[in-house]
Parts: sequence; C-alpha cells; structure tokens
Amino acid sequence: MDAVCQGKQWDVALAYGKDGRIAGALPYLLGRKGVLRYILQPQLTQYNGPWYNYGLIAGKGEPSVFDRLQFEQEVAEQLVASLKQLRLVFYSQCFSPSVTNWQPFYEHGYSQTTRYTYRIEDISDPQRVFADFIPKRQRKILKWQSSVSVDVTDDADWFASYHSKYWQSKGQNELLPHSLMVRLCQTAMARNAGVIFRLRSEDGHPVAAAFMPYDSHAAYLLQSAYSLEHYHNAHVILLIWNAIQWLSSRTRSFDFEGSMIPGVAYFNRTFGAVPIPYFQITKYSNGLVRRMVECRSL
Repeated sequence: MDAVCQGKQWDVALAYGKDGRIAGALPYLLGRKGVLRYILQPQLTQYNGPWYNYGLIAGKGEPSVFDRLQFEQEVAEQLVASLKQLRLVFYSQCFSPSVTNWQPFYEHGYSQTTRYTYRIEDISDPQRVFADFIPKRQRKILKWQSSVSVDVTDDADWFASYHSKYWQSKGQNELLPHSLMVRLCQTAMARNAGVIFRLRSEDGHPVAAAFMPYDSHAAYLLQSAYSLEHYHNAHVILLIWNAIQWLSSRTRSFDFEGSMIPGVAYFNRTFGAVPIPYFQITKYSNGLVRRMVECRSL
C-alpha cells in the first residue's frame, strides 16, 4: 500500500478477537473531493478487501464450516462498523478470489458484482501447462522460441520508460506516473516478490517486457509492454511461456490479471487458463452519488 498510495491517504480497518489479537484487517485507500470521502482501489492493485486470521478460530485442526463462517461474520461486522465511522459517500473494493463469502456486507447494504480473472492453477510442471495450450499457441512457441532470448532485469527505471513508450506509441495520453511504476517494481523486487522479464530478438533488441509480482500462491501478469516497431504476434506468447517456466519453481499459479474484456478473456483461455470469480463490492450513500460516480465526476 505504501508503494501504490504514496502521497495519498491509506489506512486499515482492524477487527479483534476476544483475546485482543488481530482477527481481521481491511486495508483501503481513502479519497476526498471537498468534504466527500470515498474508498477506491489503488492504482495497480487488483484486490483489497478483508483478510481473516483463521488461526484464531478455537479448537485444533481444520475448523468446521460453521465455525469458519461464524468467524467471518464476527470479523466482518467489526470491519463494516469501522467503515461506517468514515461516513463514506461511496465504497468500491475488489475482494481477493479467496474471499467467497460477502454475506456480512450484503446485510449492511453493500452490493456485489461478480468479475473474473484467469488463472493457470498449477504451473509446477511447465510441460503439463504447455500441453493445455491450444495447438495454435504450441506451434507458435515451437517455431519461434529459438529466435528470441529472455532475461530477468532489476532495472525498474528501464521498464517504466519502456512501458510508457509503448502506451504513448498507441496514442494513450493518461499514462501511469513513471515514479509509481519504478517504486512498485523496486518495492516488490526488494522483497523477492516481483520480477521484470525482458524478451529480446536475435539482434538483442528488447521486443517485449513484463513486470510480474508474485508470492507463494500466485504470480500476476500486472504490466506488460511491446515494441510496436519490432512487433511480431509471437512475442507476447513467448514472453508468457518463458515467464511461466521461470516462475514454476517459485509459486503455484499464474494469474493473467483479468479480464472481463471478451477478446482478452479469449486470449487468456488459449493458454489453458480458467475463469476465477472474485467480488467487486460497492455501496453508494444515495442516488446522486451513484450518478456522480457513473459520470466520473467523483
């Protein structure tokens, strides 16, 4: 949150167990417009929402379904109470796919939209992953793999510049701040939780690059860029395939970071990725605020 919210106000709502230990948390970015306060997703942040400390559930071994749900209910009640104290006019957060129960938020007037990311759930065996690619993808990799090389770089400044140049060449004016991209890459890499891949053509020219944060659970295709000057439709495929191989010994899953866009969703499915639902939870203080949000005037 420090990396993606620098210069902005972020905080975390906490819930406590009977013994005073932290039972749950909900980090959030607090935005302001005049006297109006609201919560939105920070830039380059796929998920916020509640975290539950299931280790506090009484008893030994795996908790029962009832105990788990009761614990979520009690923790969420505290988190919602903390949000209520902020007197928000608008709330919107995307919960992690691991949060499958939004009932406590519904009970307090929140709404839910199901969205999808796409994941290859197990990348521990790259050849098995490759076998799930559609034949067209397999043929392209086999044909063009020998014509490129992939290296890992820690040059966050280079990646941020390459990324900006790519979007500028596509006519995109509202670019992510260079400093934000650099800060995020450096923060993740300093914790061994992020990697920058760079795909080079035979002449050594960088033709594609991607930044992927990861933990023990999944790697995320967060930001990518390509050289339109040297574009080949196999480059993105080769970049993803080589990244999966490198990450296979470091994490369990590969997350394509969306998408609800039909063409992007189809592209992700061609790698054998499956749709994984997650919840976007929202709440408006009134109809006027809803219209303001929909018109992007808030």
